[in-house]
Amino acid sequence: MKRGQLLSQPFFYIFMIIVIGLIIVFGFSMIKRLMGTACQVENNQFVYDLQDDIDEINSLFPGSSKECAVIGSVRQSDLECKLIMPSGIGGFCFANGLETSDYSKVKNEYIKDELELLDGIDKNLFFEPSKEGCEVNSIKLKNVNVPKPICVSNKPINILLKNTGDQVEITESR
Repeated sequence: MKRGQLLSQPFFYIFMIIVIGLIIVFGFSMIKRLMGTACQVENNQFVYDLQDDIDEINSLFPGSSKECAVIGSVRQSDLECKLIMPSGIGGFCFANGLETSDYSKVKNEYIKDELELLDGIDKNLFFEPSKEGCEVNSIKLKNVNVPKPICVSNKPINILLKNTGDQVEITESR
């Protein structure tokens, strides 16, 4: 080999190492972004399913009701109405942000702090994130009344959706 060819080989290997490193870094960042998107889709699907059940009860005659199970995974309940809690949240609470002034009934400390901080906010569903990058903002479900706060964490819970005429009341089912 000529002397010029020997000197070009180290530059070629250094260039290859830099390109491989950039591909790995770019690949990991894309995978992380994709995982965050999947988490957001799961959270939005939960909210959409809940609002869909509320709209269904609201469209029926006053006094009609539906019991729904908020579960962690499939087949944890025999009820027809199942809401699978997203894996990206640690818990959530139904609470009327405008009318609830006694937050002592809210069991979740993160959500209790948010309610006290945002006193008088027009929201009724509050979330506690469990993964970074999978946060969900508190939202207002349409046509919903929450007489007393209901918090859901890791264990399955049944809620009752009852049509009261102009709104759907959410209470904990016993």
